[in-house]
This record gives sequence, C-alpha cells and structure tokens, in this order.
Amino acid sequence: MNSSNLEEDCAVCQMKKAMKIKVPECTHSFCFHCIKGVLLNANEKGVQPACPICRTAFSEEFLTKHTAPISKYSFGDNPGAAEDEEVLEEKPDVQQLQAQMRAGGWDGVIAPNTPSTSQPQRPVDQAVYWLYGGAGGWWKYGESDRVLLEEKYLAGEPSADTWVMGFKYTIDFARMVQYRADDHYKMRAVKRCNREELRGTIVKGEAGILFAEVWNVE
Repeated sequence: MNSSNLEEDCAVCQMKKAMKIKVPECTHSFCFHCIKGVLLNANEKGVQPACPICRTAFSEEFLTKHTAPISKYSFGDNPGAAEDEEVLEEKPDVQQLQAQMRAGGWDGVIAPNTPSTSQPQRPVDQAVYWLYGGAGGWWKYGESDRVLLEEKYLAGEPSADTWVMGFKYTIDFARMVQYRADDHYKMRAVKRCNREELRGTIVKGEAGILFAEVWNVE
C-alpha cells in the first residue's frame, strides 16, 4: 500500500476506511472496527495494543470515549438531502463487546423482545434495513455489510459471509440468523425490513456502536 492510499484505505482490511478513527498516539487512522479488533485481540493475549502501521502502543481510552457524527440518513431515509441532515452522535460500547467476547458470545439466538414483522422483499426503490438482534433492541448493520446482504439476498443466495474484527460470520437467509463461522451454535436473530416494517422497532446503534439516543422510525 503506497502513502497516498493510506489516506483512503485501511491498513488492516485494505478497504476504504469506514467510520474512520485516528490513533492519537501516532495519528494513523483506520476503520473503527478494525482498530477495535486490534484492541480486543491484544486484550485477549494480555498485551499492550499497538498501531498496526508503526507499532506505537496506544490506550483504549480513545475508543471508549470516542464519539462520531452519524447521519440519520445512513438508514437510507433520505440519501439525497445530506446538506439538510440532522446529525446524531454515537458512542462505542467497547467494554460491553469485550465482556461478550470473553464470555464466548451469546448462548442461543438473541432476539430482542420487540415486534419482528419481516416480510418477503419489497421493491428495491424502498429503503431496506438489515438488523441483527441484541439484548434490549436491534442493531443496524454497517453500510458495507447492508449492501452485501441485500445484494446476496436479492440474488437468491442462501447465505452471505462477512468479516468482523478478524472473525468470519455467516448470515443464513433461510433461518434469518447470524453466527460465527467457527461456532454454529451461538447465534443472533437477523431481520430485513423496510421503513414501514421498522416502525416501533428499537434500534440501539450501528455495527456494535451505540447511538447517543435510541433511534426508531416514527
């Protein structure tokens, strides 16, 4: 990867940076979830996390205290009105994720106690939401995963695979569940819905990052 690409592409996943965040100790930037994966991997090994580029040690404090502006239109409500968009703040819940990973994930399918009204696919011109279940609500997939899932789903594929913080996950469209490729017994519920079907659903955050306020469609 040349120096010019470092500004655009993440050195960890080799893709365009998503939810870009800068390591304060060295100023190198990465996808939020990529650098969080580095942190979690280091914590699992009991070592100090270090920048993947220059190996400068860093503290997890900048991740736990980081907030980033996320457009409400990232849900697909009004992609053409960026200049008028209202900005929401989101805060990563790294400690919760660490505890969950140390515990080995979730036993059984976690489906929040909220109405699930997923129906067969709607016309493609409507906003489509892909959500996965968590305790007390649902979480929105990141944009790249949302696009991947929708493309695979519309193509009639039985499942889709994605990588999250170094782990391969499979989304099974027949059962509408997500599980880690190396552990088929710990699952999360998944649902696909449009704006109308999403009414009343509690959306806690995006891709594991908590929104500052609970989001739902009114």
